[in-house]
Amino acid sequence: MEQMKGSVKKIKDKYNAIKELTKQQRKEMAEKDIKELGDLIKKSLLDWKLTREKDKKGKRTKKGLQATMSEKPLNEIDLIAGNKHAHATVHRKRKGS
Repeated sequence: MEQMKGSVKKIKDKYNAIKELTKQQRKEMAEKDIKELGDLIKKSLLDWKLTREKDKKGKRTKKGLQATMSEKPLNEIDLIAGNKHAHATVHRKRKGS
């Protein structure tokens, strides 16, 4: 929860620093980013719930929760957009190394 509060504060601070926009514009942009963050968290939780292992009775186990919750999230990540061919090429090169 504290991490979420920190992320929301960073988003608000980011847009409050843009003085060229009106207060309403900054607020709308911040709210959009905060909603996107909330949607990503919901999607992540749903994905975790649906992909957990099942026990012998078919009930989802809690396995994996500890690993997920104990890992410190990254502050920032770099993503490179590319097509399917480029993606496959990178994996082939890594496997061959």
